[in-house]
This record gives sequence, structure tokens and C-alpha cells, in this order.
Amino acid sequence: MVRFSIIKDPARGESLRNTSLERIRHSQGRAYTAPPLNLNVRNVFAADEQQAQTHLAACKAYSDNVPPDSLARAHGDLELWGKYHALRGLRQVQPFTQAKIDEVISSKYISAVIPVSERTGVAGRPGSLLDNFRRALNDLVADLRRTGIDLEYYGLDPTNWHISVYGITLDQAGVERLSPAEYLQPVKTAANALSGRSLTIDFWGLNVGITPSGMAIGFRGYPREQSLLLGLRDSIEGEIKRSGRRFDEGFRLRLITYLIGLRIFPREAMSPKAVDVIVNFMSRYADTYFGNIAEITSDDIVIRKGSGPAMATLEEISLTS
Repeated sequence: MVRFSIIKDPARGESLRNTSLERIRHSQGRAYTAPPLNLNVRNVFAADEQQAQTHLAACKAYSDNVPPDSLARAHGDLELWGKYHALRGLRQVQPFTQAKIDEVISSKYISAVIPVSERTGVAGRPGSLLDNFRRALNDLVADLRRTGIDLEYYGLDPTNWHISVYGITLDQAGVERLSPAEYLQPVKTAANALSGRSLTIDFWGLNVGITPSGMAIGFRGYPREQSLLLGLRDSIEGEIKRSGRRFDEGFRLRLITYLIGLRIFPREAMSPKAVDVIVNFMSRYADTYFGNIAEITSDDIVIRKGSGPAMATLEEISLTS
């Protein structure tokens, strides 16, 4: 059964964050001994074009000089996509019409995921990992509302939150006809690699995406048993290919996973006050340690069919069913 950590001591949280950074450093490879790339939120946001290009070059150089399948590479890529591009694109966020919001809400997906609250009963416990997420997101929404900006938001309900293990299909054509049961055997076969073993994932830092599907606020998960997670994802991909089913061939950052918390749809151009709220939020939480989820086994993985940015669960099936 999944077990959540509860971090009440900020100093302890900082120590655990530094432990995660140390694991990233050790995954950089012998030829690269620089500190893990960690962009300063305000420096990136306030940078002029020349400074911004320097930040961009630093991200690319870091990723080019560390092993492809390493926590260092995944972390460096997330600094690029979760900080640099998000911060540089905040002022260009496009307003969403109701038709566009409805289109995103009605979209479907099927993935191998780990539910984070449904079977644990700890989502509302003060100080728990999920409570920390929920409070941070509620504060963000409240601060945005106070700016007067017109927006829609989805994903505040922890009952549908999940850790993404593998995006089986993000091709919307025909997803309505697919059932999680169609993927049961391939994923079950792949998950046998976890038999008798377990994963621990530390969650610290935000991943903010400026996408055509809304402004996505996610939380970075750094696995302690990185080779185990990588092997599991490789195995799922191989088994799904052999089964003839479809899967998301665009899957990236294989050694990082996410707990997606919120999608925001501004109905108007982002005002300076609204942009400042996002920057303040990222400054506060971009490198915050939230806690970990431990003792994740193959029994915790389910195949879920969900709907839209709220991650509403339509149907799911357990590998042990």
C-alpha cells in the first residue's frame, strides 16, 4: 500500500530536498561535476533578452553534458520547460474562449497511473503531502481571483490526482471507444518487474506549463530507484507495442514523474497583477520539498480512463483485478 510522508519541519524538508539534489549530481556522470542546474525564478523572469539567452544556453549545455537516462538530464530539461519557457511565456498566455475550454474538458486519455488519495484516506490530513499540494493550489487560485482576472480552473479535487507512470495514449481519435481493460495484460506483464520491490518518489518543485490545453501546474517527482522506474516504463512500452495497442510515442523525461494539480484557463489577457501572482507562486514553491510517497508496488498501479484537465476518472481497472 502506498505510504505518504508528512514533513512538518522546514529544516527537515530542506535537508531532504538537498538529498534529492545530491542524487541528481551523482547521476551526472564522471565527466561532468558541475552543480545541478537550478534556475532562479525571479532572475529568469526579469532577464532581458541577452540574459534570457544565457539562461537558455545554460540549460541546453547542461543537458548536453550529462547522460541521457539520468536524473540530471531529466532535471535539466525540467528547468528548461518548467521554469524557463513557462516564465518567458507568461506574458504571452492566450485567452481561452468557452468553446476552447469545452474542447479541452471533453478530451479523454488512458494512462497507467498511481492514484494518490483514493485508497489511503490521508488527503485531508494537515501536513500531509496531498494537503500541502491542495493548500498551495488553493492559495494560488485565491490570489488570482483577487486580481479580478476572469478565469476558469480545474483540478483542485485530490480524489482524481495521480502519479503518471506511463501515458498509454494521448491520441484523442477513437479514445472514447477504448477501455482500460484492453491494456490490462500488457501493463500487468510489464509490472511484474516490480514484483517484490518498491519505489519511493520524492516530490519537490513545480513544473509549470504554458500549453494549448491551459496553464498546467504540476509537481515534480524524483524517484529514488531511478533504474526501477525507467525499466518499468521501458517494459510497458515494449509490451504495448507487442500487443498492437496504441501508446503515447511522445513520452519524455522518463526519469521524472508528475502529480498534476491544476489547469488554469484565463478568459482574458493576463494582467501584470495576474502574472505577478504566478511568479510569486513559483518563487515560493519552485524548489520546495513537499514530501514523498513510499512503498509503491505493482499493486498500486491502475489503468485509468479519464476526462479533461480536471482528471475526472471515467473508468479504471487494477492490475490485480
